[in-house]
Amino acid sequence: MPTTKLSLCLPLACALAGLLTLPGCSFSPAAHAPIEERSMSRAPQLPPAAEESGVTVTPYPETGGAKASPLHESEAPQPLAESESPPPSTAVVALLDTASQQTRAGKLDNAAATLERALRLEPRNAELWTRLAEVRLKQGQLDQAAGLAAKSNNLAGNNAGIITRNLKILEQVRARKGGTIQKPR
Repeated sequence: MPTTKLSLCLPLACALAGLLTLPGCSFSPAAHAPIEERSMSRAPQLPPAAEESGVTVTPYPETGGAKASPLHESEAPQPLAESESPPPSTAVVALLDTASQQTRAGKLDNAAATLERALRLEPRNAELWTRLAEVRLKQGQLDQAAGLAAKSNNLAGNNAGIITRNLKILEQVRARKGGTIQKPR
């Protein structure tokens, strides 16, 4: 029978503990924060000055009259050179390698899917757009190849290598289509 008494005492003890903590959760109206009266006619009051609040303000040390001067052209940051672009991430490099292997093996659908995956990682990488345009050209998707090459040209900046490859793609599309290129849908 001792277990029955214990099983009755435990819930009773928990209920008693809960009742004892409830007064700590209650509040009285007098415990509320005071409400400040504000009217539109009264000017806002500024916080007390640093001396009154006990805060010490230390001025920044003098620089001896030195002022910032503009950078000379040789010191200014230089833009990327024509053929330079930010290096692709290691994931994109791996995807490019995989796409190259798939293209060589004739698995053009897989290569296109791999390049599209790389484009989700780096959508402003002109090289990726060119590579996808080359794959679409091999697949015979001429309008899409032309659109991808044009997109790559927009992102290529002054990168002559990519622009040249894109122009070759566009020339091949024109030759295959008889001189007209339609926008991809």
